Amino acid sequence: MSEPEAVLLEIARPIDAVAVGAALQQALGLGSHDARLRARACGGIVLERAEPAVAEACLAALQARGIGARRLLARAVPVLGAERRVAAVALQSEGAALVPARGAPVVLPWSEVELVLAWALPGARPARSPAHAGAGGTPSGLTRQALRLGEDCPLDAASARLADALAQLRRREQRRIEVGIDLVHAGTAWRLECARLFWERAGPPHGHSAARLLALLRQIAERTAPAAHPPETRALLAGLAEVALFFRPEELRRYARWLLAGR
Repeated sequence: MSEPEAVLLEIARPIDAVAVGAALQQALGLGSHDARLRARACGGIVLERAEPAVAEACLAALQARGIGARRLLARAVPVLGAERRVAAVALQSEGAALVPARGAPVVLPWSEVELVLAWALPGARPARSPAHAGAGGTPSGLTRQALRLGEDCPLDAASARLADALAQLRRREQRRIEVGIDLVHAGTAWRLECARLFWERAGPPHGHSAARLLALLRQIAERTAPAAHPPETRALLAGLAEVALFFRPEELRRYARWLLAGR
């Protein structure tokens, strides 16, 4: 009996949801809407466990549209369990001391951190209410200032640029935007959500999430191997791009697995 296969894109971000969706529609017989939704959230893993013939058809459909992809055995794609939210973190010389929201504290040795992935995710609640909107449904000046500055605290230039980008995402998505960092180690993604994280250096959550994200990311990056920093993390640290927006937690998890599979 043949082993199940997976199909991975050569380039996972950005996703051309129309083209990838059309390939899925052709290979799997999905409806166009469902195929595009699946493509948008695939994180670079187009098929995860499929019969070789299905994987071959999917790969051919992608390549016919000029989309680079490859087939491999499904067991070659690393598995990540459910994310574990971190309530508190201390950056020690030997590793990251984490206190999870549930369970016993752990220390992740810096040399064993496989990925340092900065992310943005839409929250579940609206970013604003109609009462806080200006004419035509646009945010008022006061709302715009609150979105940019968070609490009354100074921001350096890089943090201010990121804060502005997050404000624009909030207005575009009409939802709150959460930011944080996933530290992937031994099949687990430890999730540091900046707005809810007690960081020993900074104390309880305070100030703008953009400033906290950049400050924490810089210190983690100094302690971890460059190979653990995916392109989005490197670009954010270099000031060449904003934090990567993922539309669903599942997309973020699949993208982390895609990164690990490429090693």
